[in-house]
Amino acid sequence: MVPLSPPSGRSASTTEVGRFMDRLESALAPLDRGILLAQWGVAMGRSAHPERWEMARARLLGGPELVRFADEALSRPLPRLLERRVALLRRAAEDVQVEHDTPIVRLRNDLLRRDASLRVRYRGRLLPLHRVGELLRKAEERRERQRLWEASQRSLATLEPGIRKLAELRNARAHELGFPSFVELRLSQEGVSRAQLERFIVSLKAIGRPAARRVRDDFEDAKGERGWYPWDLPRAFELRKPPAVDRYFPGRGMLSAAMGALRGWGFHPERYHLRIDRHAISAGGLCYAPTIPQDVRVVVNPQGGWVWYGILMHELGHAVHASLTRAPTHLLRGYETLPGNAGMSEGVGGLFEEISGEAAWLSTRTGLPRASIDRLIADRAVGWPDSVGYTALWVEQELELYRRPTGDLVSTFARLQRAYEGYLPTSVPASFGDGIWVQYGLYAKSYLFAWLFASQVREGMLRDIGGDTWPNPRVAPWLTRNWFRPGITQDWVAQVNETSGTPLGTGALLRRLRSFGA
Repeated sequence: MVPLSPPSGRSASTTEVGRFMDRLESALAPLDRGILLAQWGVAMGRSAHPERWEMARARLLGGPELVRFADEALSRPLPRLLERRVALLRRAAEDVQVEHDTPIVRLRNDLLRRDASLRVRYRGRLLPLHRVGELLRKAEERRERQRLWEASQRSLATLEPGIRKLAELRNARAHELGFPSFVELRLSQEGVSRAQLERFIVSLKAIGRPAARRVRDDFEDAKGERGWYPWDLPRAFELRKPPAVDRYFPGRGMLSAAMGALRGWGFHPERYHLRIDRHAISAGGLCYAPTIPQDVRVVVNPQGGWVWYGILMHELGHAVHASLTRAPTHLLRGYETLPGNAGMSEGVGGLFEEISGEAAWLSTRTGLPRASIDRLIADRAVGWPDSVGYTALWVEQELELYRRPTGDLVSTFARLQRAYEGYLPTSVPASFGDGIWVQYGLYAKSYLFAWLFASQVREGMLRDIGGDTWPNPRVAPWLTRNWFRPGITQDWVAQVNETSGTPLGTGALLRRLRSFGA
């Protein structure tokens, strides 16, 4: 794939600019499809090679010519959608100079393959990470939990040198493009300043810290033990669930139940081009859309349980979003290969995941006692604020990774975790070998934005359509009209303002948490 020669953005006619964009997007579409299909193959444990597609994409979009063309074209009036396409091209061309730089591509994909095949050696067995998480939740004995947790951290630590190097490479390329670091580059694409993000972190950690301490205190009271360690947290949250609740959420019924949840909002998943694959992966779930809207794929872990039902609904939210997008050109459809949309995407997933905690939906589970439903609902007053705060802590740690990738990150992260969770020191430190930091640089912030997005959009939506949160068949038309069908014809931060009536902030989230009694 060779670069296309752009016309002069300043002197070309509007027609010439539009024709060039048509040619470029036609060439870009099969490359983005190849990347996403290869990433799906890696997640499925197959021999796939995203790097060859990424390097071809880099040859198409690389170099300063496209950025110069976009800057010149944007300096004069253009029709609204053409202006948006050129702006997105500029973002893609800038981003490709970092993320598709050859050393970064090779290192990133090597780390992704290692993460996908990562196993934890425990008692003579090799366990996938999601299996370790399940055992941590079920293990009664603290010593057993400690052994499991320490074994998982030793395995994850094998990714740490590569993650440090990846952060260094990303910082260096971003600096060459005129940014202080990769953080500022990524945030400029999202439309949020670093100062604004740091204010969100402070606010959300303050919201979550009392809930985190309550989780610790309740666990210590329930177990009759003192001391609080990272390996206790999964068990603490398991004990907050009603006893044996997961028996009402079997793996064999997970997909049909999730599809029924979508129909309760007025969606028709049987009409969409969805492919659902079950495969043991380190992440909770993944969604890939190689061709929007015709080819959309979800990968979920092959196990049941209430938490996994929510994860499947989250991934189906991404899939429904892609399946209902009707934007007219490739860039406007908002592919994952284009940066700046992850906050909206994860926010949509969060909206759908919330269905799993709605009393009306829980009541559809055959045999689930009312007392168990009430307990699940009541625990949101603790679980949600703690999750919000922990997400902010996660973002803070990723910012620290890019601030000084060669520094003593293990000690710094341990200090931040102890300050938030109240953990006691451990002999085996927590690893920062997080695979999500590999594929999408500075991605943790997307989950922080998702909390804000989901609460704010939900509040504006219910104000417009009225009725219950679930079931409510008016949800599908509203989300489709305001968010899904348009694609990314405008930046999501501005769109939140438009659909909710207020700028992106913490107000709607705080009101939601107070409604739980938090």
